[in-house]
Amino acid sequence: DRKRKEAMVETFATSVLQNMYVKDVKTHLEHHEKQSQKKKSKNRIFGDGMPKLMTGDDFFNTVVESEKEREKDKQEKDERRIINTNHTEVLREWKKEENVRLARNRAVQETYQKATKDWKEEDTSARIEGRRPRWEKPKQGKIKSFVPRPKKPTAAQENGVND
Repeated sequence: DRKRKEAMVETFATSVLQNMYVKDVKTHLEHHEKQSQKKKSKNRIFGDGMPKLMTGDDFFNTVVESEKEREKDKQEKDERRIINTNHTEVLREWKKEENVRLARNRAVQETYQKATKDWKEEDTSARIEGRRPRWEKPKQGKIKSFVPRPKKPTAAQENGVND
């Protein structure tokens, strides 16, 4: 009797888990189908393939809504294009500054390496002669730290709204 109860509980638990999984997959599939229908029906007023009973007001309201949505999409596309061009300019300036920083840092490192090489030669000759080197070991100059790459702003940030 106990084994049968355990088997029933296991079966019930399995069915509950399967129902949860099926529900999740179903919502995901519905969302995916809506997105694909939305892409297909960009220029269609009733693009879902289902028959509709059209009255004058319903059809007119649907057309007006469709035109508003197209205008909104066009405006968002223009805003993204402006943001992208601004970001490209900012990136170009950052790249110039970054190249200058890298060149300066390379020059500092090369100077330091040359000075260190000269000091090592002096140090070895001084040790051979049994004296102290004529100058102290050189210290590397300051290296400018990394400036992070500018991130692409969103439309809300571009318009001055900060979260």
